[in-house]
Amino acid sequence: MRLKTPQDYGLVIRENRRKLKMTQQALADTVGVGRQWIIAVEQGKAGAELGLVLRTLQILGVHIALAVSETEQAVTQLHQGVPETALRNPAPEPDETPGTNLGMTQAAALRFVVREGGLRQ
Repeated sequence: MRLKTPQDYGLVIRENRRKLKMTQQALADTVGVGRQWIIAVEQGKAGAELGLVLRTLQILGVHIALAVSETEQAVTQLHQGVPETALRNPAPEPDETPGTNLGMTQAAALRFVVREGGLRQ
């Protein structure tokens, strides 16, 4: 299943909560949020804290697999052999103010998050 929007995630949360025969209040208590937060997320309201959404999915037994697009794969292949520190902190262009250029492609940022354990709980 491909999840692209907050509504997609909300639907997955609602369906899995119902499969487990959990009330919104029981899920809210387990996640550590209010029932209104669960209602909002299930309705697909944008702006929910990612960490709480991930915790909710974990509690419901939903696992997320990451699929890299062909464009990101091409960018990754271009960067093969380049030290990871160069991808995170390249030298700024002469006309740029240091500190304003993160210098990361989406693929490099993705690899950084995964390698640094940013998605682990």
